[in-house]
Amino acid sequence: MARMIAEATGAAHFRTDVIRRQMFEEPTYSEVEMQAVYDEMMRRVAGVTGEGKSVVLDATFKLRANRDWVREMVRESGLEVMVVLVDIADDEVVQKRLDAREGDASDAGFEHYLATKAKFENGDIDVVIDNSGTIEDLTVTIAELFE
Repeated sequence: MARMIAEATGAAHFRTDVIRRQMFEEPTYSEVEMQAVYDEMMRRVAGVTGEGKSVVLDATFKLRANRDWVREMVRESGLEVMVVLVDIADDEVVQKRLDAREGDASDAGFEHYLATKAKFENGDIDVVIDNSGTIEDLTVTIAELFE
């Protein structure tokens, strides 16, 4: 979904799963590792936002402090911030999609998803998108959101 938003808006796309793979041969998804990945992503983002280019940050951002950090950094660059939560209400749909995933940068499975969901700090979300439908549904939603 983040890739689709980046393509629709012409924004640069930064994905923590890709950055994690570049930094760690065998990721553990520990809190320390997660923070190192977020630090590196924000270092990369700083170079792009300093040029006034829009960015899409593809990450769980389960901690509100990390979302606040992003908001502050991006606002300092004079750009607008929109926090989009992509949600699927049915955990069975999530499990089926994760099990069917092949060749993806992320190898986090259903157990990691459940752990992240349990620790997700709500609040400060600008838009919630239901991603339980088809790719066509998602395409329409993105087009409407970013017209």
